[in-house]
Amino acid sequence: MAPPLADLRPGDILLTYSTHSLGWRHGHAGLVLDVSEEGGSTLEAVLIGTDSAIMDTQHWLDYSNYLVLRLRDMTPVLQEALTAYAVEYLNGVPYRLTSGFWGLKEPEDDAFGVQCSYLVWYAFQHFGYDLDSDGGRLVTVNDLAHSPLLEVVQIYGLDPREWS
Repeated sequence: MAPPLADLRPGDILLTYSTHSLGWRHGHAGLVLDVSEEGGSTLEAVLIGTDSAIMDTQHWLDYSNYLVLRLRDMTPVLQEALTAYAVEYLNGVPYRLTSGFWGLKEPEDDAFGVQCSYLVWYAFQHFGYDLDSDGGRLVTVNDLAHSPLLEVVQIYGLDPREWS
C-alpha cells in the first residue's frame, strides 16, 4: 500500500501512470475538490460509457505510483472558484476518449465530453491556466505532469529526477 497522500488542498491534481488500456500506459488524473481527516474527494472521468463523478481520494493509495501537483499561483480564492466550477460544470459529463482531439479544443455544444486529463485541463483553462505542456490537441497525463505551471507536492513510485 502506498504512503498517505500529502497534505492535499482543493485544486490539487492527482496523477498516476499505473493505468493502461490495450497495452497503452496512459495513466489517470483527478482534481481534488475538498479535503477532510478521512481523505477528501476528487472529480474524475474514469471509464468509457460512464459520466465524470465525484470520488473518494483514498482509492489513489491503491496505485503503484502517483504525483500530487499544485498550481504555482494557487490562491484560496482560485481554489474555491475552481472547485465550484468543476462541480457545477464538469461533474456528470460524458466520458469521451478523444476530447479536444477533433473539432475545437474547447467545444461548447452537445458533443462536449471529457477524459480524465482533459477534465483537469478544462477546469484550469476556464481560469486562464493552460496546463497542456506540449500544446497539442489531446491533453494527456504526461502533458499535465510536465506543465511548468505546476509544482510537485508529492511523488510516489516514480523517478523524482524526471520532475526535479
